[in-house]
Parts: sequence; structure tokens; C-alpha cells
Amino acid sequence: MKTNTQLLEVARKQLGNTGGKYRKYVGASGSWCDMFVFWLYDANGNGSLIPWKGSQRTYCPASIQWCKKNLAQIPLYLAMPCDIIYFDWDKNGNPNHIGIVESKVSTSVIKTIEGNTNGGKVARKNRDAKYVQAIYRPHFVPTGLKKERLAEDGSFGYKSVFMLQVALNIKADGILGLATVKALQKKAGCSQDGQFGKGTAKAVQKMVGVTADGAFGPNSVKALQKWINTKLYSNTQQPTPKPSATLKSYKIEVDLTNQICTVYGVYSDGSKKGIMSEFVSTARKGKSTPVGNFKIQGASGGRKAKYRTAKMSSGKSFAEFACRFKGAKMMHTVPYKKRQTTGHVNKAEFNKLGTVASAGCVRMPWKLAHFIYENCPVGTPVRVFKGTKGQYPMGKPTKYKATTDIDPTYKK
Repeated sequence: MKTNTQLLEVARKQLGNTGGKYRKYVGASGSWCDMFVFWLYDANGNGSLIPWKGSQRTYCPASIQWCKKNLAQIPLYLAMPCDIIYFDWDKNGNPNHIGIVESKVSTSVIKTIEGNTNGGKVARKNRDAKYVQAIYRPHFVPTGLKKERLAEDGSFGYKSVFMLQVALNIKADGILGLATVKALQKKAGCSQDGQFGKGTAKAVQKMVGVTADGAFGPNSVKALQKWINTKLYSNTQQPTPKPSATLKSYKIEVDLTNQICTVYGVYSDGSKKGIMSEFVSTARKGKSTPVGNFKIQGASGGRKAKYRTAKMSSGKSFAEFACRFKGAKMMHTVPYKKRQTTGHVNKAEFNKLGTVASAGCVRMPWKLAHFIYENCPVGTPVRVFKGTKGQYPMGKPTKYKATTDIDPTYKK
């Protein structure tokens, strides 16, 4: 079976052809725009995606009925290559013509490849949205999808569909089918018919906080992507600080599951915003990092630069910017080999960040430990918890690699 992009290349090679080839394949005469689409799928290994029979192969009003029962209707701006597109020139509810999507041009224009057009040939067309009756997505099966934060870029491809399914807690396969659209409609509080028309667009727009005008364009897609990210990658969905809000304090959260530490700014209006998030190392097997809600109890040297490096319990190494949060448990840099050798880490230990490696403390890259030491006083809340695998509140942190015994985040 071909992917949608591979099938599109087959369609492009048909440009300029007349209808004999497609009529012969179907075994029928007459108008052949439907025959072209059926040939494209069936003769090239994708017949199971549109198993049309009889008049469905030759008559648009028949084939669209099959699509309505079996495929999700897609808004124009979400269309992808090889989606099936129907046109209604007369605006009477019955399609006159069919083609496949090549690409979207804008929120109101779509580029297609169609049979039996331009004087009876396969041709590329730019079609105005006002003539588009419906667009349907056959169930191409994408590969290599994994759970990760989305780029909020307005491009709603297989990756975005997959993450939408994860957010809706349904089977995640990247297929924007009837089940996915119905689940989204249920979440948005509108009719659950699997048809992503104007009514659904308005409901989803209202859900994600943009103008509900039914024109589901790039701004709506970006808002939906942001909604997905917020749902999956915020441990608590806090409001965005108002422009007038001022930064009052900080809060530190250590996620043992994902081995990350995130520092949040807490604002005067009660909201919080992620400031910095980095991979860390907590207790290795056989050791423990305490789980719970704590506060910074003190810092090495009382935060005096001359004494800010602490000797580790092993007695064989040192760490900078040590801040205690429960008894002897601290947050600090990756161990140094000598006292007051700022930035000179143990390379092998540094490259373990993102995995369990410590004796119970929270090891950090230099820039995060330095920020906490300089900005988070005694009493700053520290939450240590076991999060959900793959959830990163500020996106997946950079995985730094030390090539020498200098912490790559160190700045003089």
C-alpha cells in the first residue's frame, strides 16, 4: 500500500492523459472523473481505502454517499494530499465533479488534480472554496508517530492528529477518521456526526478560545495545537499572567518520571509561568529522592560566593549552588572533582542528566542550579513528584552533551 504522498506522485504522472485508460479499467463509458479517482486508488494498491462498487465508481452522488458513511469530512484548511474532494457547481446538494487534493493554497483556495477537466484531460486546478461541497480523508496509516509536544505552527498533519487523539484519550493512530472527529465534537459539545463542517468548526473554535466564525484556518489550527499541548504538557492548567501582573516569587517542580526540573514564576494575579526547564538526575537504583512538597531550607555558604561549593556526602567530590530542600537532600550541579573549580564537572556524570544517577539529591546543569541559587530564597516551594511519561511543561528540554570536563551550560 502506498502512502498518500506516494499516491500523489502517481497522480501527477497522469497529468495530460485522456479518459480511455480509466474507462477501460472500470469497464464503463461516459464521464470519467470518478473513474480516475477509483483507478488511482485501486490500480495502485490502495483499493481497500475506497472499496467502491458499481455506480460508486462512475457517479459522484453515489460515491459521496459511501464517503459520508465511512470517512470523516475535513475542513478545507486541514486537507492533505490525496484527500477526496467533491464540487457542487449548482449548489443543489448533489456533487457534479470529483478530484483529489494536491495541496492547500489558502483558507479559500485549494489546489487539486482532477480527471475529465480542461477539455477531457487529467489536469491540475486551483479551486475556490465556494464550489467545494466536501473533502474526505481515506484512512492512510502513517508510521513513526510518537507522543511529543507539538509545534504550534498551524500545520495540522498526521503528527497533530496523533497528538489530538492522545489528548482526547482515544486510539492514537494518526488517522483523522469518523471516530476522531466524533470524539472532538463530543469534547466541543456539538453534534457527533463525524462531519467537520461549519458547525463543528465554530464549536471547536469556541473550545480553543478563538473567534467562532466557522472558518477553520491557520489561527484556529494553532489554537487547537496549543490546546493539545496545554492539556498534555501542563501539570496544572494555570492562566497566563495578565500584562499588568508582576513576578512575585518562584516555584520549583522536580518530575522523577521524566527526570526534569522546571522553575515557574508566580505572579501577582495568582498565575504561574514556566521560566526554565532542564533534564536532571535524581536517585539511582537503591537510593531515593523524597517525594512530596518541601521548601528550600538553606544554601551552601549561606549564598556567599566564596563558600558556594559544598562537599558531597561521599567525601570524594564537590557540587556548586547546593540548595537543601529536605534534610541532607539538595539541588546542585553535577559533581565537580575539586572545590571551587566552577563549571568543571565530571563529564561522564554530566552526560547522565535525564536519567537516574544520584545518591538522592537532584543534579542539574550549571545554568539551572545557578538560577535557583541566585533567585530562589529560603522558603521557595519545591514539589517532587512522579509525573506522566512524556509530559514536558515547557517542551522537551535540550539534551546537552559534555565533550570535555566543562559543563556546556556554564557561563563565566
